[in-house]
Amino acid sequence: MKAVPCALSGRRSNRRGNWKLKGEWLKVALSRFESGVPGTFGHNLMSVSQVDFERLKALHLACFREMQAIVADSAPSECVVLFNTELFALDAHALAQAT
Repeated sequence: MKAVPCALSGRRSNRRGNWKLKGEWLKVALSRFESGVPGTFGHNLMSVSQVDFERLKALHLACFREMQAIVADSAPSECVVLFNTELFALDAHALAQAT
């Protein structure tokens, strides 16, 4: 696979397509994880207050934006990298809001 320069595209305009694309990248991450490829894979199951969950979401977004800034300034394009992360509530209240 050859890395080629590309610009970050606006992905927010097509919500359904965006969700499908996220699902496809989750499948890629799972496949690579199950194959034992080198990478950083981790998880953390936790119980926090609603206030702290909001703080975690803000931190998660800030980290993502910082990574986007690094990518935007990175040159030359030499390595294709997948950064895949999830942060969501697992409790019954969160599930009820999703339906």
